[in-house]
Amino acid sequence: MRRTVNRTMPHELERDSRPARDSLFISCTATALACFVPLLAISSQSFWIDEALTGFKAAQPSLADWWRQMSAEKLSDLQMPLYMLYAWGWAKLFGTGEWALRAANLPWFIGGVLAFAFSFRGTSRLFAALVATLSSFAWFYLDEARPYAMQLAASLLIVASLRRLAAPEATGGKQTRWAWAFCAGIGLLAGTSLLGVFWCGAALATLGVVVGFGRAISLAKSVRCAWLALGVWLLCLAAYYTWTLKVGARASAMATTNWQSAFFIGYELLGFSGLGPGRLEIRDAGLGAFRPHLLPLAFYGACLAALVVLGVVSLYRRNRRMLFSSGIVVLGTLAVLLAAGWVWHFRLLGRHCAPAFVVVVSLLVAGGAEAWQRRSLWPRIILCAFLLAALGSCLSARFATRHRKDDYRAAVAFAQAVLRAGDSVWWSADLHGAEFYGLPISETPESRTAKALWIANPTAESLAGLALPNVAVCSKPDLYDVGGALAERLVREHFRPVGRFTAFTVWARPP
Repeated sequence: MRRTVNRTMPHELERDSRPARDSLFISCTATALACFVPLLAISSQSFWIDEALTGFKAAQPSLADWWRQMSAEKLSDLQMPLYMLYAWGWAKLFGTGEWALRAANLPWFIGGVLAFAFSFRGTSRLFAALVATLSSFAWFYLDEARPYAMQLAASLLIVASLRRLAAPEATGGKQTRWAWAFCAGIGLLAGTSLLGVFWCGAALATLGVVVGFGRAISLAKSVRCAWLALGVWLLCLAAYYTWTLKVGARASAMATTNWQSAFFIGYELLGFSGLGPGRLEIRDAGLGAFRPHLLPLAFYGACLAALVVLGVVSLYRRNRRMLFSSGIVVLGTLAVLLAAGWVWHFRLLGRHCAPAFVVVVSLLVAGGAEAWQRRSLWPRIILCAFLLAALGSCLSARFATRHRKDDYRAAVAFAQAVLRAGDSVWWSADLHGAEFYGLPISETPESRTAKALWIANPTAESLAGLALPNVAVCSKPDLYDVGGALAERLVREHFRPVGRFTAFTVWARPP
């Protein structure tokens, strides 16, 4: 009896196992990117105005104190219930230090990126992890103790679910798991803020477009428990948000939405902001602040535009109906939010449109995959150039001096030293930032110098009756000295700038 000899050559065995090894390498690399790159975005810089609001509430000793503070202020924080509660619980475990409270964003963002990346296969999985983590928009809001990173995570999870539910092989157990994930993403996004509810509506409309309304209904029937739980949660949130509106909670009305708002939303979402001027420079100089940064912005913009065009071409070739319908839903949601900001007089910013980030990422992933698959060298060069420029934008957003946050920590330390020396202080800046960092503040004039006097948008008449301080600590006059009365009084009394911190000027009276 002849022995059967396995004549498979060694190089054939190696060739057969290579796809499995490549897939494992891509998956491990994507996981490492998702887990470790976001760590670089977190800093220990001072909290700025909005973060101080989060920190102040997270520092409350009990849940009753937390709620008392939330309901008493009637600020937009009251319309961020899930995030603010999460921040309070996180602080009880890890403290209210700047790095610790911002690190609360990491579990959400890492989970969202992993879900999004693993909804792809092959090299697209790697591109998904790269594009999602190398975005200066994501880095900016990972480094803020606010709900925007949680919104990024929810939108990544929602789109990952939509992708897998729309796949032809999405049946049985896989379909059930991704349906639960979709419901979880909707519930998370709706709970982060009132504005998140608008994006939930866009996601639900997109579900009908992507998988078909008939299949969406059958999908809902197959996971009744998930949809029932989501429905109850959304009804509770609807009642809660209605109550917040009745008691007067709303965003700041210091500025309104205009044509520039739409420009800056796109500028941030597309990842330009790290390469451009700092926010304070834009605040002071307007569009003129962009002039020194035009070359890197133009280079990044050219690479970005090329990838977006490739992404649109790729998606158009696969499913033009889904591309157009999804685009209409997203642009329609943006238009509604811009109109609401204009009508109700609040400024819509890039962070308020954080869920749209996943649309940009999806286009870039499709463009990156298309560039890599083409045999021509130039598309791959453009892809590599874009990733390097995106990395530069992220590192600039994190480490460049022009992007540093308002330095309430240093300004409060200076004011505390002045008070300890027995001198008087005027504080013309955010009240919560001062309180979080421990500056004793009085909102009414006092003869003693143990507290700084809070001065916000005074009139010339109100200042005339106040005894002059030794030092005035001033920030963002467009918010706290709109009429210019404080600046005029300080100049008239021969005060001189003696120190500067990011977003602060310290004025002192001459001897």
